Amino acid sequence: MVRFFIGLLWSLSAEILGYLLFPIAAWGLLYLKRPAVLHGLAGCILAVECGLLAVTHHAYDNPSGTMGAVRMLGGFMAGMALGQAVLIAKPLQGWEAARVTWGSLGFILCTLAFPPLAPVMVFGFAWLLFGLAYQQDAVGRVLGNRVFLWLGALSFSFYMVHFILLRIFMWGIEPGLLQTGTEKILLGWTGLLAVMVLCALALRQWVERPSHRLARRLAGPRILP
Repeated sequence: MVRFFIGLLWSLSAEILGYLLFPIAAWGLLYLKRPAVLHGLAGCILAVECGLLAVTHHAYDNPSGTMGAVRMLGGFMAGMALGQAVLIAKPLQGWEAARVTWGSLGFILCTLAFPPLAPVMVFGFAWLLFGLAYQQDAVGRVLGNRVFLWLGALSFSFYMVHFILLRIFMWGIEPGLLQTGTEKILLGWTGLLAVMVLCALALRQWVERPSHRLARRLAGPRILP
């Protein structure tokens, strides 16, 4: 049973570690007031992450456990540094913001086209999110519409349920589907996706959102609704 849930447990443990370190990291970043320094710090953090994954032979897999925590911390800390850069820097305008977004997308496509570059894809995603924070180009406007915002709000609940449902499907249903035709196989996978979304909606409505409301009440006026 423990092995069944290991795909979720290691990730949640890594996230808890990130939450515990967040106050310390946020306090330290408050003293950095130069955007160039923050961008350099984010780049160094990601470089250390990629280096550690490479020397431990996890550059080309999807590490969990200890090295999964390293992967999480690298992205987490680099993201905080870039978030601070967004807050203190002069806002990027027009083509300036678009260059960051499209340049990052181009970098990601290069890493997809040349698999040996896959370990450094994380750099592209980091600055893609930085560029999208300004919503100054077509990519930002598309991803900022209601559909994508709704998907983003649902993403954590979906993450919590999808792996369990997938494993149940692959254990109890998929072997029988493989003996049928293509149409039934597609119907089965479509049904699985629908069940995942419904379960995620239920989890968000009856667990996640009430928990957020409770946290706000306990915190009082210290955080915004």
